[in-house]
Amino acid sequence: MSIQQMTSNSVSLSIERACELLGLQRIEYYRWIDKDDSFLKRTQGDLLILVEIKKIIKKFTGYGYRRVTKEMQHRGYNVNHKRVLRLMHDNKLSFQKKRSFIPRTTDSDHDNPMYPNAE
Repeated sequence: MSIQQMTSNSVSLSIERACELLGLQRIEYYRWIDKDDSFLKRTQGDLLILVEIKKIIKKFTGYGYRRVTKEMQHRGYNVNHKRVLRLMHDNKLSFQKKRSFIPRTTDSDHDNPMYPNAE
C-alpha cells in the first residue's frame, strides 16, 4: 500500500502517521513529490526544445547536433549540446551522412591473361 492510497482512503490519517505505518521517513515522501514535479517540468521543457529542433532541422536539413545547438543558442534558448544530442537521438532526428561513392578499382573484363592466386 502506498502513501497516496493511505491518505486518500482515510481523511484523518496524516502523512507522518502514514509514513510511520509504511516504515518510511517523511523526507522520502517529500522527495518523491518533488521528483514528480521536476520530471514534469523537464519533459515539458524537452517538448518545447524538441519542437524548435524539428523546425531547425526542417529548415537546415544537413545540420547535426552541434549546429542545431548553436542555432538554438542563437535563437535565445539556453541549451547544452548533450541535451540536444539526447533529444535528437531519442527521436531519430540525427543527421545521416551520405556514403561517398567508392569507384570499383578492379577491371575483370579485360583480354589479358588471368593468373591464379599464389599459395
